[in-house]
Amino acid sequence: MGRDKSKIKQNADIRNAVILGVLGIAAFYLLAYGSLKIEGLVGEELTVSVEPANVGLNLYHGESKDVRFAVSSRNAPLCAADCNYSFVSLENNSELASGSMKLGKEEQQDITVQITAPKYGSGQLIYRLSVECRNAGALCQKKDSASSASSFITMNFGPSPEEEEIIRNLNKTLSEFFAGIISADRNLLLVENISESEAVNRVLFNDKALLKERVMDVKKNFLMLVNAAKNFDSLWRSERYLELDGEIGKEDYAGMLKETNASITNLSKELRALVSKWNSFVEEYENITNRTIVISDACESLISSRSKLREECSDFISLFNSISRNISQQKYSSEKAESALNALMKKEVLLESKLNDEAAGMLSNAENLSFMKDVFLCGIKERCGEDPGKVQNEGVNQEAGKQEALKARIDALREHCREFSNFDEEFAQADLNLLKNFSGYFDIRINDVARPDRELLLREKDRVVSLLGLNHTQQRLAGEEFKRRILAVLTQPSPAFMEESNNRILVKSNMLYPEYFAIMGKEWNLSGENINRTEVYDKLLRVSVDIRGDELLLASGIRNCPVEKGNVSGDLEPLFFSELKEAVLEFPAVESKLNFSISINPPLCCVFSQCRPCCHDEECMNDERSFPVVLVHGHAFSRETSPDYSLKIFDKLQKRMEEDGYLSAGFLSPRTDVESIGRNSWGLSGLPVTVRVTYYYDAYNENGKYVAFPEKSESIDVYA
Repeated sequence: MGRDKSKIKQNADIRNAVILGVLGIAAFYLLAYGSLKIEGLVGEELTVSVEPANVGLNLYHGESKDVRFAVSSRNAPLCAADCNYSFVSLENNSELASGSMKLGKEEQQDITVQITAPKYGSGQLIYRLSVECRNAGALCQKKDSASSASSFITMNFGPSPEEEEIIRNLNKTLSEFFAGIISADRNLLLVENISESEAVNRVLFNDKALLKERVMDVKKNFLMLVNAAKNFDSLWRSERYLELDGEIGKEDYAGMLKETNASITNLSKELRALVSKWNSFVEEYENITNRTIVISDACESLISSRSKLREECSDFISLFNSISRNISQQKYSSEKAESALNALMKKEVLLESKLNDEAAGMLSNAENLSFMKDVFLCGIKERCGEDPGKVQNEGVNQEAGKQEALKARIDALREHCREFSNFDEEFAQADLNLLKNFSGYFDIRINDVARPDRELLLREKDRVVSLLGLNHTQQRLAGEEFKRRILAVLTQPSPAFMEESNNRILVKSNMLYPEYFAIMGKEWNLSGENINRTEVYDKLLRVSVDIRGDELLLASGIRNCPVEKGNVSGDLEPLFFSELKEAVLEFPAVESKLNFSISINPPLCCVFSQCRPCCHDEECMNDERSFPVVLVHGHAFSRETSPDYSLKIFDKLQKRMEEDGYLSAGFLSPRTDVESIGRNSWGLSGLPVTVRVTYYYDAYNENGKYVAFPEKSESIDVYA
């Protein structure tokens, strides 16, 4: 009985212990659940949100867009929220707008910001609206509670369709203008090199200076075009297309460039032509200089100061010297120099012809004197054919030019001068009385007679000379018998000669003083019944009487040979020569130092004070360093807890990652209109993006707008 009671008591204790345990566990759960409820009613954490959390804009240059943001908070019933907001451009972290507001529990206020696209360029700018709130209120139990939210805004901008058409036209216009500028610069550099070259500096025409001045004028005008091109290039590179279009339209730059190119081309041609004219002038000047030397020599050697030809010589030499000095002093233009040289050449032709005639006459006289000297030596000294100084004259080439003929005649005259100079002593030793009264027969010009008459004349000459008795005394030489014998010989040639020469004989006299000889150049028929023997006798008598030893002595100039001394009177101006050199143009390769080109202006994305081409190509998109980072929270402990609590845990992480170059895009809300943001919009900057997402919100489309609502009733497996 006693054991039964003890056992019953033990069972009761166990039952009581179990009941107490169950009640304890129930009490624990009731307390925990109640605390959560009380926390939800009295101590709810402050949360703030900004809608829309993401905005994507596409604007044209200068276009503005007002964006309205709704800021709301969730808080305990007795708590309000003091909030500050700032609107920041992430291009350089500059604050564009800021303000403050006070929010009650579940109160919403709007913030409107204006976003304006730049007037120039294209690309993307990123903005962020940040809101930070802190609990406030006298009865608020959690005054230190704070919360923040932000909205991530991308703004893509660029030219309008109308502006794009302008850009296409500008591209074509500038491409042609820049190419023309570079080509003109290259041609102008070549012209400058030519104008300053050694070749052009050798040119002594004074229009060279005028051409150089024109080169400088063209260069000044061209520099204006270059400055305009630099301005256009700057406007293009800064993408100020409308301003560029206005600047190009102010002047006819294409026409100005065309005119400048034409001027450069003309200058190049004129400089080359100037050098060509100079080289031609130098060649002509050298030629006429050589001819002038011969003419001056002839003038000084042949022409006495009493001759009218002497004045022509003086005028010619003065004109030559004047041209030489004016060229040396660069007083002539190319046209004037050419004209002056042509005038000189005309005078030279006339004077040369006259000098040739004069020299021909003197040479003929010298040849005659040489023959008379032979007659003298043979008749007086009895030295026939023994003169060692005898000139072997081959005659002047009739086909040679006048210049060569004149020079040849002067050279021949000088040879005769030397011949007579060598014979000077023979005359000095001669009996002057005998010489002065000497008369002789002048030989027929055998060289003027064609064969076979020449050989007949040679034989006839020998027969005539043998009959003249040139070695007889002075009295016989002067006597009537001598005259009759001359006439008899000439009027009665040998039968063989008469027969073979067709009864004709040509008598020529080319004496030193041809005006004395009336029969010069005429033919006389010395046979026949109608011959006027008296006329022939008189003419021949004059020939034989007037050619006397004293004429030979005076006319030969043996004691004072003018062509050997070189200056008859010493009154001619000395020749002035200008040393001219031909110009050889060289054309080294030249390249323009101008660097004008149509730059490729890619869209720029500017973040954190750095601008880079926006990421549009596959290489950039496939770069793992720019892949986004998606932050997903864990599962909440209680269904009653707001999803915002789970999202807040990444706020600090995103801020810290942004310091390391990760661009924080905030929170991707289910209400975000992804289509309005645009594909790849967040990746254009080339920076990796961090973004928070949640599976605690669901959304549905209502009249084209997404409506989100919290949904966290399912297990973690469902969300996963």
